[in-house]
Amino acid sequence: MDRRQAIGLLGLAAGRCLTAATDRDRFPGIYKLVSWKNMNPDGTVVEPLGSDPTGRITYHKSGHMSVQLMRRDRKPLPRLDIQTANIDELRAALRAAQGGTAGGFVAYMGTYDVHEDRSIVIHHLEGGSAANMAGSDFERHYEFSGKNLVLSVPPSLTAKIVWERVADA
Repeated sequence: MDRRQAIGLLGLAAGRCLTAATDRDRFPGIYKLVSWKNMNPDGTVVEPLGSDPTGRITYHKSGHMSVQLMRRDRKPLPRLDIQTANIDELRAALRAAQGGTAGGFVAYMGTYDVHEDRSIVIHHLEGGSAANMAGSDFERHYEFSGKNLVLSVPPSLTAKIVWERVADA
């Protein structure tokens, strides 16, 4: 190998090293929930799952994803004796078990697409903690900041969910 070929190979190798990973390449990983805060028009902040929520979101390189978000201070479901429970006890147990943020637990799974030109990730839901989630598309604005991934809901972007990357997936 002559000097020109060696310099050419070094240049080619350096060029490959300088090529930045796409946002789609950055998504795969396991992230833990740091915070979920919604800003109201009057400036007040609401934390739908409390001030110390827990959760995980996983983006796999295959294009699959799953997420679980939960209040740490959830109350256990009441134990009921179906034979002796009155209608009010049955209604209260049903409301507590229905999920959503009111129940303190939200989960869903499906696939995802990244639209880098708009900084949007779309979660295509196959199922979740609420029966009506299947078949839905959740569009989220994304931003990478160090180890963190921040998701917010367009168009207002007033709901911000901060995730910290903890492992590869």
